[in-house]
Amino acid sequence: MFSDLNEILQFDVNNLPKGNVITIADNNMDANFLIHHFISLFIRGKSKICLLCLAQTFSHYSSVAHKLGINLIKACDEGQLTVIDGLQLSQEATTPITQTLDTRILPLACIRNSTFDLKSLLVHITKRLLESGCGDNPVTLIIDDISILISLGLSVTTVVDFIHHCQVWFCGRNGCVVFLLHDDKNVEDENNQQLHTLMIHKSSCSLQCQPLPSGYSRDVHGQINIMKREGKDGRPNRTVSRQYHYKISDKTMNLFAVGTSTAVL
Repeated sequence: MFSDLNEILQFDVNNLPKGNVITIADNNMDANFLIHHFISLFIRGKSKICLLCLAQTFSHYSSVAHKLGINLIKACDEGQLTVIDGLQLSQEATTPITQTLDTRILPLACIRNSTFDLKSLLVHITKRLLESGCGDNPVTLIIDDISILISLGLSVTTVVDFIHHCQVWFCGRNGCVVFLLHDDKNVEDENNQQLHTLMIHKSSCSLQCQPLPSGYSRDVHGQINIMKREGKDGRPNRTVSRQYHYKISDKTMNLFAVGTSTAVL
């Protein structure tokens, strides 16, 4: 687990975030390691998780979790983890089907017909959770890459509406919504950039990973910007922004205040 990051975010296994939307964004690098971190955090905290795999397979997450001392297969068997195979759902939505099948029942029917929205996907997710016996218990939804939905041809509005309805359903039960998206600044992708901007306003916590402005360093792997909404004494929420350098090893993430590492000029 990333103890340095948990300390900054004020999260731990005994104090899991509740009712939060957490955005993870990456800029010209892969921030998927933060998805692994939050999976580990909630599993160790005995919280129920729904993992929507749009970019990676479950076997990938199971393999990485095993290195971190987490058994995701056991978590599935015990009902703590529910896995939604988004890769399979997207394949089903693009595969030719018989005319007798109503395409609206497909969780990702909007890929086939732009007049549909992602409501059917949320219905599919919540149905699976209710079947697993979660009831009104807090459940955290983790989406490994919502940028995939944009790549599949969905509009920013459709994806934002989906996240909003997920927020209502999961955060309304004291759970969380955690998702990763891409916002590569050197790529002219207005949809992902617009999506990131909108999600920052919706999120109570936002993490953005990017390369070092000074270039490659063997001892410091990148820079992370952490924005968190904080409210005290009934005052309106204010956003606190912090910036750190970080280094990733097999099981940990070390954070440094900018300018304190001799490896970075």
